[in-house]
Amino acid sequence: MPPSKQMQTKLNAKQQLAAQQLASGLTGRQVAKALNINPATLSGWRQRIDFQLYLHELTAQAEQTLTESLTGLRLRALECLGELLDASPPIALKAATAILQTTLRNYEPLPPSRPAVDATAWNGMLEALKNANHAEAEAT
Repeated sequence: MPPSKQMQTKLNAKQQLAAQQLASGLTGRQVAKALNINPATLSGWRQRIDFQLYLHELTAQAEQTLTESLTGLRLRALECLGELLDASPPIALKAATAILQTTLRNYEPLPPSRPAVDATAWNGMLEALKNANHAEAEAT
């Protein structure tokens, strides 16, 4: 989900770019150098509420995207392990061991430090993930 237009209109293009670079992980000094601005200018922007809100929105969006990507990779990894169960006995044994070790853990992901969703929605996503994992375990 792209940042809201309301937030974008309160910041000029350079301020938006600065926030985007900060959200991508660059330091304040790196951003100031890349944008050819004084670090004090960037520091002043970072004190503004509209800049903070825009940066928070970008960061929350990045965290949500990363969480979704990691969940997808986890599911792909489990599928790959499942396919290895049909391989030669030594490989199948290693795959089965890896699956059992992974699924026996009582994994409870923590909500992001700055969640993009409220607690109710986060708990709903966790419940859906647990249900999907349970259904996948029953299918195998």
